[in-house]
Amino acid sequence: RPLFGYAAALALLLGAILLCPLSLRGFQAGLAGALRRSRLIGARLAVGNFRRGLRRNGVTVAAMAVALAMLVSVSTMIASFRTTVEVWIDQTIRADLYVSRVGRLVKGADVRLPADLLPRIRGVGGVADTDGFRGLRLQDERGGQFLLGAGDFDLMARRGKLLFRRGDSVSILEQARTRGEVVVSETFAERYRVREGDEVTLRPPGRTVRLRVAGVYYDYTTEGGLVVMDDQLFRALWADPWINSIVIYLAPGADPAAVGQAVLAAAGRDDLVLLSNRDLRRRILGIFDQTFAITYALQAIALVVAALAVLTTLAASVLERTREIGILRSLGFARSGLARMVLAEAGFLGVLANAVGIVAGLGLSLILIYVINKQSFGWSIQLTFPGWLIIRYALLTIAVSLVAGAFPAWRASRLPIAEAVRYE
Repeated sequence: RPLFGYAAALALLLGAILLCPLSLRGFQAGLAGALRRSRLIGARLAVGNFRRGLRRNGVTVAAMAVALAMLVSVSTMIASFRTTVEVWIDQTIRADLYVSRVGRLVKGADVRLPADLLPRIRGVGGVADTDGFRGLRLQDERGGQFLLGAGDFDLMARRGKLLFRRGDSVSILEQARTRGEVVVSETFAERYRVREGDEVTLRPPGRTVRLRVAGVYYDYTTEGGLVVMDDQLFRALWADPWINSIVIYLAPGADPAAVGQAVLAAAGRDDLVLLSNRDLRRRILGIFDQTFAITYALQAIALVVAALAVLTTLAASVLERTREIGILRSLGFARSGLARMVLAEAGFLGVLANAVGIVAGLGLSLILIYVINKQSFGWSIQLTFPGWLIIRYALLTIAVSLVAGAFPAWRASRLPIAEAVRYE
């Protein structure tokens, strides 16, 4: 459990919150110097109001910054995760067609096909290579579960390209095949604290074997981890006559649709589903996008928090400065000038909240990617900086700040002069 990761994220957010008043003071000083000789009277008055409402404005900036930090951090993590998965798909999903029973699409279903189905499919015209994958759920000594998989390492070395943490895919798979070794997923390696060269203990029926780990590869599909061995070794240890799915590599120039129909006909079963390479990629990324669709709600909540913070602060500021506003109006300050003053405050608050929120969000994203995610799932994710997405969030946050400041600005410009001057 990533308890220290959560603690680090909380400490980072608290640090950003506590730095908001100091940041506001420095921001106000910088703006005051930049606008000292400017004719933008409304902007100069807005900057002057910052120091008078330092605590209140600091709380507003903190609320907006935290909302934006959460938005930036989660969006950066998702963008990084999606880019990593796309690279992983390009490297590992290399077969042309994939065949399994329909029930395999249901999580937890035990769907099996007879291994003698492979020779029939190999004999179909247009099929160059086939491989059957077998997966078994095994229990470890602590009562947990992991997946034991088996496939043709020779074919995987020639056709596939697993992403290994260290070493070349071809040499690792050939070594594992000739020496009777296994390869394990990164999730398994992290969970059971094993690395290249260590041994894993497996218990086939009636015996216990210890097999050396030839390599650790990246995988983002299997919960609990995965141990994979060559199918010949698997048959010798388990004597299992089943497979769960079949991958098919086509001969050059073969038509995938025509070969797919011929494969289904040769199989002689009506409970099979056949996916092309493109269909499988689309399905994987579709599931990924559905999984993280909840982040759209997070975006909406973050923007609502930012809008309410600005609206509440500026409404209280206008109410507090009612008499001052009346005096300005009596001295000839136009209503449009008062509106611009309040809107300038809203815009400045949005700009500062963006600066603090983006910096805090990027720091939080590093914790999410390299600490919390690693400890929770054991996955390695390559950081991807979504620059255009963060720019959009920044512009949207400033726009929301201005929209939230519109009502206080309108109210300030509509205050009757006599009543405002008499206000206590």
